[in-house]
Amino acid sequence: MSRYSIIEVSDICIRAYEDGRQVYAEPGVALLPPNASPVLGQQAQQVIRQQPTRIHSRFWSDLSTTPLSITQTGVRHGADLAWYQLARIKESITNNEVVFCLSSHLSNAQMQLLAGICESLELKANYFLNAGLSQLAHREKLPESIAHLDLQLHQLVLSRYAHRDGLLELVSQEAVPGISYLQLIGRMVHALRDQFIHVSRFDPLHSGDTEQQLFDQVAGLVGSSRLKPVEIKTSNQTYQVEPTPKDFAH
Repeated sequence: MSRYSIIEVSDICIRAYEDGRQVYAEPGVALLPPNASPVLGQQAQQVIRQQPTRIHSRFWSDLSTTPLSITQTGVRHGADLAWYQLARIKESITNNEVVFCLSSHLSNAQMQLLAGICESLELKANYFLNAGLSQLAHREKLPESIAHLDLQLHQLVLSRYAHRDGLLELVSQEAVPGISYLQLIGRMVHALRDQFIHVSRFDPLHSGDTEQQLFDQVAGLVGSSRLKPVEIKTSNQTYQVEPTPKDFAH
């Protein structure tokens, strides 16, 4: 058995591994119902378009103790939500000694906050590894200059690495505005909305339920190697379009 569990923090999907096996995989999304415990991961993402005012999805990218703007919830700040998700992960692993793979944009203060969260959960954070470095470390024939793109829910983190004499070094990192996973999903949703209106005059964004159906299927398309028909069901009818790469060219 490996001495360490590994937790990879990328808010599109927080993953935990033990002995080479993935034991946890959930997005860093939280639903904050009034006066109830938060709902995390896929369950929260499944209502992201139905209950947008009670969704919080920046608690990993902006890890902090800044108070949340969502009211009537027992959760004080984003660090509390990170605590809840790490508590879920702790239930999935048998080894409480952990190695974290983290994005380049996290500051020393944020890593110290993460270490404190782990301590409160009796998780021992042995190492914080740079995610880009850990992904590149075992690759052969690396060029001298490398750009690493980390697409997250609300930003794209661009990290630049130098490779000299067998050593990898993080040279710089920046968050690129205007490009993110949720923005990509949103653009694809609107492209398909236009297609639904053109084919049947049906607008799936007029209802939270049908908008959520469209969101879920677009998220599936992003994670798939091929396009497939998109189907929206209402109480009395089913609508379908067959997207092509041309529909998403813009």
